[in-house]
Amino acid sequence: MSSLLARSPKLSSVVAGEIRASIIADGLQPGDNLPIEKEMIESFGVSRATIREALKELEVQGLIRMKTGPTGGPIVAGSGSQEALQAIQNFCYFEKVTIDDVYELRTLLEVRLVRSVVGHIDEESFARLQELADLSAVPARNEDARRRQREAEFEFHTAIAGCSPNRLLTMMIEVLAAILVHATARESSRHRMHSEWSCENARYHSDILDALRREDEEAAAALMEEHMAQAHGHLQLMYGQVSLEDIALGTNRGA
Repeated sequence: MSSLLARSPKLSSVVAGEIRASIIADGLQPGDNLPIEKEMIESFGVSRATIREALKELEVQGLIRMKTGPTGGPIVAGSGSQEALQAIQNFCYFEKVTIDDVYELRTLLEVRLVRSVVGHIDEESFARLQELADLSAVPARNEDARRRQREAEFEFHTAIAGCSPNRLLTMMIEVLAAILVHATARESSRHRMHSEWSCENARYHSDILDALRREDEEAAAALMEEHMAQAHGHLQLMYGQVSLEDIALGTNRGA
């Protein structure tokens, strides 16, 4: 019966949660110092070993880092898409997540994204987006150039995400794009259909940009949904139902 009961969290994890809460409540920013070890021991009423274990837990999570030297100690490291990427990437590999799974989520987020950025893109950002779209419009001469095209096609989406007022949405788009780049860019750049796919991506990206410049939310959303279906179809052709883990290990059936 005891196995059915929820286990109590470790004391060090409880302390880690309290340290995290205090960082947020005190408005600490990356680079700010946390209290020294002795002060934490007195504040939380726990042992040195518990404090060190709690700090290690927060360090592994990417929230803090340990500064060395005479003035060393725990400082706020912040948290961003890189930490989220690693955690979600690990989850995708262990849980046998497929391209279909990724695109079911990606389509929902990308359509919501273009709706959220209407009226929020400045001319500098439009210029960068156009530059990224143009990279895929011209046939690449070698595999390195093709790979750069694939990376630019994903960067187009993260550049749009950078204009969104919703920072959580921005981070999720960045994480999904990074997972797809890591998993598929190399094989896609070698595929016999690469040039045709890149031209299609360039057309969609240009059309989406035109809709965003007109601040036509419905047109931008419809184009993005079509674009996601097209991109999904390309990767289905390459990989079928193979998991991201198998793709990363080079055991895919496609290409």
